[in-house]
Amino acid sequence: MDDSAGASFARVRLGDPDDGSDAPARLSPRALFSEAALREVARGPRFREVAEALAAEAITDYQRMDPATRWLMKDLGRTSIYIAAYVLSALPGGLTLSGLIAPLVAGRVANRGRITAFVERALATGRLEVVPGPLPWTQRWLILRPAFVEALRDRAVGGLLTVGLIDPNSVAAAKRLSDDRALEVAYFKTAEITALMQTWGAPRLPRIEFFMSRDGGLKILQGLLLRQDSARTQLLEAATFSKTDLARSCGVSRVHLNTLLLDAEQEGLLVFAGRGGVAFDPALSDSYELWVAMQVQGARLVAEAVLAHKT
Repeated sequence: MDDSAGASFARVRLGDPDDGSDAPARLSPRALFSEAALREVARGPRFREVAEALAAEAITDYQRMDPATRWLMKDLGRTSIYIAAYVLSALPGGLTLSGLIAPLVAGRVANRGRITAFVERALATGRLEVVPGPLPWTQRWLILRPAFVEALRDRAVGGLLTVGLIDPNSVAAAKRLSDDRALEVAYFKTAEITALMQTWGAPRLPRIEFFMSRDGGLKILQGLLLRQDSARTQLLEAATFSKTDLARSCGVSRVHLNTLLLDAEQEGLLVFAGRGGVAFDPALSDSYELWVAMQVQGARLVAEAVLAHKT
């Protein structure tokens, strides 16, 4: 999500923190997202375990989704629309199609046609419903159905529990997400982090952004991470795989998988052997490590916000 879009969701009161003189010091976002701090996370003794667990959780979460939710979260763009719809629905003005389009188009997250197609598919599959009234449906409130919300709850719980391998607060926060208000706090904080982390010092990661911009690209990269030799020295080094199995697990075709890997080779991100093998450029491994470290630091901030909220 672009800064200008995310910032509009971030300006909301997350809830009253627990007061008391013995309250722990608040985490400093600028300290967490400096490149030095991110690299320190990546040097942690259980970092590879966390990176692989996050990849496995993302793929497992996708595989257990019903077909309707899977379409709505097929790629980064649709997932951004999904989260934006959830956050806007919790704000005083409520969620409308026109209200969803405005910040996402302004933030270059998605164009009007893609947002409209997302909402129409969500309506057709019972994930959203339109409040009756005389106004055009694009201006009437959209109500989230339980299945829409539960998919986000599963996603948040799974991510926090995984980061809990190195951060006990994340486990405690995940246990609170059965409360709907705590879930809102988690996603408001997520939107704020997405909007502001580069202003806090987080580096741009164009190598990872290449995969994020492609349908199923990030899941393919995560799937390749899980198909490497456990004795490797780098996080991303080399992987052998069955094209059929990898494509199926990531919800893409073999043709799409081949095209993405060939394009990644053209970008200098990896060498694609063409018969079920890739060798990663060391710079891509470095970029992936920083991206995982950002997830860890973001989860710490989300956990802090959830635990500070009075349910």
